[in-house]
Amino acid sequence: MAKKSFVNYERLGIKCIEETARYLDTFKNDLSLIRKAQKTVIEEVRAEERIEVSTITQEVIDRDGEFIVSSGIVLDHYKLNPVVLVNHKYEDLSWMNCVWIKDIPNGLKAATRYPSASKDYTGPWMTDTLWELVAVAKVMVGKSIGYLELETHRPTQADVDANPALEFCSKIVDKCLLLEYSVCPCPINQEAVHQYIGNKAMTDLERYGFTKEAKKLKKAKVSREEIVNEALKVLKCKTKYSDIAKKAIEMLNTQENDY
Repeated sequence: MAKKSFVNYERLGIKCIEETARYLDTFKNDLSLIRKAQKTVIEEVRAEERIEVSTITQEVIDRDGEFIVSSGIVLDHYKLNPVVLVNHKYEDLSWMNCVWIKDIPNGLKAATRYPSASKDYTGPWMTDTLWELVAVAKVMVGKSIGYLELETHRPTQADVDANPALEFCSKIVDKCLLLEYSVCPCPINQEAVHQYIGNKAMTDLERYGFTKEAKKLKKAKVSREEIVNEALKVLKCKTKYSDIAKKAIEMLNTQENDY
């Protein structure tokens, strides 16, 4: 296999392989690298290989009011150099790699590998920490895609009729070029936080013996945010309530974007 040649692509402030740089040069208009984080759903963990399989982006309206059509995400150039970054930091080493990535209904799914150090290596190894945070402790709950918009449009009445949620959408990204994806701690899509903390809050209700309240919330089919808020009310009644309840307060009150 021929060795890939990397270049600094100044128009976007990134490093990429020459083939991708030549493709980007075909665009005469201004280019802007966009980063969006959404819900991480880890579906499989292969501990011996240090691989986790997760949905890295889904078709939901993000906090910016934008909606990405997942079937329109072009993967060709990403597959030529399938690196996985941390918080989109191109200046740092690429610690992980994507084993495979594919389009699924309403999203993208990928297998991310966190390599182990060789036996002869001494010193700290970043992927050990990242593996613990992402796949074991599950506290680094976001994945974020870095992409270049190719085709967009404002929602039409036909779009809203087909999907009423798009009434509150400011822009639909019909086609985009995936350049990389990252693991990250703070998703821009609030549903990512609500889903993760909501599940934990529900688990804690049951663990602390509040099975009646947990069943009531499940049957009510309320949003994850409502589950979190109700769970916190119940858990706060105990003098000793869970760490995840404290974390829920912190995360739900945090609105900054860290990248």
